[in-house]
Amino acid sequence: MRKALERDFAKQKSYSFSDAYVHVGDVLYYSKDEAITATVVADKKIEFNGEIVSLRKAALTLLHRSGYKWKQANGWAFWMKDGETLGERVERFSDKDEDLD
Repeated sequence: MRKALERDFAKQKSYSFSDAYVHVGDVLYYSKDEAITATVVADKKIEFNGEIVSLRKAALTLLHRSGYKWKQANGWAFWMKDGETLGERVERFSDKDEDLD
């Protein structure tokens, strides 16, 4: 079991906004409340509440406001563009890239 977890961890890729076809200037929406937005300012950075932060930090801030005590959060699962999470976008676009191979 441990070897499987180590293998899965080694396979994880660090994604950037370009992998999800998200660009500087794009507005992202928080999945739990689409009235909450952030603007992409650089690859892997957003402007949220007047600060430049990662998706993870912004998602964790919002989750804490909602009462969650989590120590970590996957920002790619909580921020959206065009009706899908950034994680879903990466998966969808990587599937298309594999079809081209």
